[in-house]
Amino acid sequence: MTNQNKIYIGLAAFLGVFLFALGRYTTPVKTITVTKTVEVEKKTDDKATDKKDDKTIVIVEVKKPDGTDTKTTTITDNKDNKSTDKSTDSTSISIDKSKEVVKSNDKLTVSILAGAVSNWSGLSSPTYGLMLSKPILGPIDIGTFAMTNKVLGFSLGVTF
Repeated sequence: MTNQNKIYIGLAAFLGVFLFALGRYTTPVKTITVTKTVEVEKKTDDKATDKKDDKTIVIVEVKKPDGTDTKTTTITDNKDNKSTDKSTDSTSISIDKSKEVVKSNDKLTVSILAGAVSNWSGLSSPTYGLMLSKPILGPIDIGTFAMTNKVLGFSLGVTF
């Protein structure tokens, strides 16, 4: 395998990991959906009554598809004296929906490092260190580290 093929494979692997991490970063942590329902009920009564003993009562109730109800009551006196009682009930419902998407905040990551140099005769004494990293652009983070054997460095990473 030539060096040019190795470079192409390495770039393709890096691009795949970067795109996977970018997809994981762009998804929200949680989504909050709030639904508010307000119901207003209106009642109107109009009454005109003639007091007679011989009466006929007709009740008409209409329910419309938009949710309003209309109820009409008609009282008729058989002696040609009329009396009406009209009652109108209407109900209106309003629904408000709101959606809030919560993304994760950029946080500082603190890591404790430990390591040792390996050679053919065994391991050298252990080395310890501390690393700090913070996201800078999407899933990409940058950091710095220091080790007890006086090694200082910077890091570039991807969160996925």
